[in-house]
Amino acid sequence: MKIKEIIPLLLIVSFLVSMLASCGGNRGKEKTPTVQTVQVLSLKMSSKELSELSHTFFSIDHRKGIIFNATPLPYLSHFKKVKLEVNTLSTNEVKVFVDGQERKQKADSVNLEGWEKGVRIEIQNKEKSMNKSYKLVIKRYQFDPLLFTWKNLGKELLPESSGVENRSLAESGDDLFLAYHYSDKTSIYKAHKQAPTAWTLWGSTPIKTKRCFALNADKILLVGVDNKLFLYDAKVAQTKPLSLSFGDGVKIEQAMGAFLLPGTSQAMLCLVVSKSGTHKFANALLELSSGTLVSQKLGYDILARFPYKFFDSKVIVEANYPKLIAIGGRTELNKSGLSVSLWSTTTGMDWLTAKGSQQSAFIPHTDCVPTLVYEKILKRYYLYLPLPQDGYHVYYSDNGTDWKEGDRKIMLHLEGEEIGGVKDMLGYTLNEHSVVLLGGKDTSGNWLRSVWMGKPKIYEEN
Repeated sequence: MKIKEIIPLLLIVSFLVSMLASCGGNRGKEKTPTVQTVQVLSLKMSSKELSELSHTFFSIDHRKGIIFNATPLPYLSHFKKVKLEVNTLSTNEVKVFVDGQERKQKADSVNLEGWEKGVRIEIQNKEKSMNKSYKLVIKRYQFDPLLFTWKNLGKELLPESSGVENRSLAESGDDLFLAYHYSDKTSIYKAHKQAPTAWTLWGSTPIKTKRCFALNADKILLVGVDNKLFLYDAKVAQTKPLSLSFGDGVKIEQAMGAFLLPGTSQAMLCLVVSKSGTHKFANALLELSSGTLVSQKLGYDILARFPYKFFDSKVIVEANYPKLIAIGGRTELNKSGLSVSLWSTTTGMDWLTAKGSQQSAFIPHTDCVPTLVYEKILKRYYLYLPLPQDGYHVYYSDNGTDWKEGDRKIMLHLEGEEIGGVKDMLGYTLNEHSVVLLGGKDTSGNWLRSVWMGKPKIYEEN
């Protein structure tokens, strides 16, 4: 290339560089636009007088200017002073009015006494050019949610149970699986949740087991009496042992439960194992299409208060992801007895208990397995706890932390008949908030075959 050809090219490059630098300089001098809004992004409240308030989610309807809790607070809930957190996008002034009178925030709280008469929250920007008013609606149950109306669907609805040593219930979608555990076999019956009166024999295996977990509509995980695990496939009517091995000297102490991982054909098994006198959490991943184990891992040492002996467990879904919850009245490692605490896990390796669950310390311990029922719409837990020589007591909680005892005469009686027997009762919930209880054993040790359906009075039509 000749020199006279290079000079114009250098001039062009120099011009482009100067233009880019000029644009970059202007870009750096541009001011970030300031967005002003008086819309409320979120609202939280908490009160020492009502612990449930801190767990209450408030929805915001900007069009109507209403902030409300879709899930009502417990019946007759009351509070005065609250910690109020109003989150907005920009820095704004927040004023609170109760019955038309402004309530100033003092220290870390606002006095909302008389909130039943109406609460209004006003948001205004610094320049006082923008403002928006919201009506705060705090919903409570109109009627006492612990007033149940019960109906006995029939006294001989469950399959005939002569020779049965134990019964267990599993759920998968809208299906129920009732396993009858004999000394030499296991029979599994199936029914629809909406029709717990029509049971058909779904499968049978010549293996002695003690508990079952539904993995999907075709496969059941069976727990053997020596804590060995078996996969029953109804399509081929076969029982396949699962060869779990966590190394020398490690044995399975308990299968806590299992759930299907969303979007996959794999199930997570949540276990407790022992090694040299130490108990650990563990999990195993099972591929259902082939019935083979994908992985198995050891986790942390369990806490002494973890109830892996006398417990009930359920699979619930939160934020579109399943997790296993378990609860027990007494642990094996703490012989002195322990209050009931709700535990949860999404991996089987990390079990968590709700903060403040020691508040349930008044619940007595028992050497019998409790019955846990979870109502997913109300997010309410019902715990039916069998006590020696006394039968069932019932406890309830809206968060799994604060447990209260219900009135047995209201929640567990029907026309002079005590519901469920004295132990080994089974239960689940329906979408319309009803609780279904399947009879356990009576005081003579006989199996009850009755099915009871209870409905909270708050959902009865007047």
